[in-house]
Amino acid sequence: LMSRFPLTGVGPGNFVRAKKVELGLDPDRKTTNHVAHNAYLGLGVEVGVIGMILFIVALAISIRHCYASERSFRTREDLLILHPIAKGVRLGLIGVAVSIFFLSEQYNPLLYQWVACAIALREIARAEAGVGREILQPAIP
Repeated sequence: LMSRFPLTGVGPGNFVRAKKVELGLDPDRKTTNHVAHNAYLGLGVEVGVIGMILFIVALAISIRHCYASERSFRTREDLLILHPIAKGVRLGLIGVAVSIFFLSEQYNPLLYQWVACAIALREIARAEAGVGREILQPAIP
């Protein structure tokens, strides 16, 4: 399926239907009604190779943001409580990135909530470091 639709995929959630329609597999067989055996393959088939690469990039960037936030929080006494949170989110994202080789959980909402936590931690670290403060404070004429 991925070789037939490399750029666009068959559409989110259409893996099983595409196996029946595009590949002509027997719809009564149990194996035909199973989803992909890992999330990366499922994404490649459903949203195309570009979508799969964007998903991997989003995971990698989120992990990198958590690591940068960890380093920032470690040096600040008032933000030290956020250090283990950033570390936990980072390790959780790494765990998800590995475990979805064996699971088809690419649309699990919890994964995207962890990505949102990584973004929030990065924004806290940037705001406390003074990066982007000019955006947060109104300009004085």
